[in-house]
Amino acid sequence: MINKKLMGLLEESKQQIRNTVMWNWFSLLANVVFIFTMAYLFED
Repeated sequence: MINKKLMGLLEESKQQIRNTVMWNWFSLLANVVFIFTMAYLFED
């Protein structure tokens, strides 16, 4: 879990943290789509 005191100290970094989390989720979803696409292509 995220430590509330730590987040209070990093007030100016919240936007960067949000962006990092968003890009990590996007990357995860892109990898899932890629794996399913490769599985479909190599199914033959």
